[in-house]
Amino acid sequence: MNLDDLRRELRTRASEPGPASMSDRLSGVQSKVTAARRRKAVASGAATLVTLTVVGFAATQFVGGGDGDEMADAELVQMPEELNGDLQIAARYNEGAQDLSWTVPLDDLDVVTRTTCLLPADAAPPNADAPVMLSWTIDGGAPIPGQYSTQCGTAGDPSVSTLGPTTREDWREIGARRNGEVQIQVELQQDGEPIEVPGAQFGIALYDKTGDRVTSGGVELSVLIDIDGETYKLQDGYKTRELAETAGRDRVLRLRTPESDAPLAVLYGWDSPIPTASYDLKQDGEPLDTGYGGHLESPLLIDAEAEHRLALRARGASADGVLVLAYYELVDD
Repeated sequence: MNLDDLRRELRTRASEPGPASMSDRLSGVQSKVTAARRRKAVASGAATLVTLTVVGFAATQFVGGGDGDEMADAELVQMPEELNGDLQIAARYNEGAQDLSWTVPLDDLDVVTRTTCLLPADAAPPNADAPVMLSWTIDGGAPIPGQYSTQCGTAGDPSVSTLGPTTREDWREIGARRNGEVQIQVELQQDGEPIEVPGAQFGIALYDKTGDRVTSGGVELSVLIDIDGETYKLQDGYKTRELAETAGRDRVLRLRTPESDAPLAVLYGWDSPIPTASYDLKQDGEPLDTGYGGHLESPLLIDAEAEHRLALRARGASADGVLVLAYYELVDD
């Protein structure tokens, strides 16, 4: 198995659903955000009730389910013009096609990408037991282009991914240059092979990194993140750790989160140039999420009615990459 095959396999495995779906894990969190906003509205004499649907990192609202024809005719809600303080350069959507090819000019390399993918409720892929992946390459002229993939979602749990180049060095590695162009190819895949799913909707956008960031352990963290129209701010005490070729306590990050009347957004993951071994995230000793190293996960909203103890543990003995564990609090408007 070559490096490209390994990268594809581990990213596929990392996208497989865990013991509970995102919608199950976030059950009740929406009402907590709503309640916090309601208390603020009452205190100020306002009568507006804000209802939120939380679907992941800087999530947008997607059209609901239906049969393939209905989904094909429906309009995919556009990705936001501003996200986490970053300004959108351009975006492209499949508009009913089964793949997407796009040549993008880049004035600068301080750019990040974002993708979405939504399958119709009655999707019937060739292999019912394998996940449908949104796979894309970004080719700037290097011998090996950047290759990325994420599992597609459905109306109840749509897919939002920020995988892709995040630094100028990342872009240079795939051959991109300032005032040059990159070629983006996007398609649906199963088991590493292209497939067609009528009614599938997907898109990709590029953003200038205009938002504030902090750097720790060589990893950039956005100071502000947007989740379904609400803004969360990075709090002090975030943890990063560059890994060494040993096992034990030095492969675990621990973080305490405070009590709050609104949910907290937890940012976590194992940032690495190539996919690594697995990790697990626990809350108060109970499993919260698992995955494979290679990137940071979409921030996860957790209930904050009480303080929590979070622990992120890297398995194996790989020295590649950096563990990251941080939390964000809801910003009062």
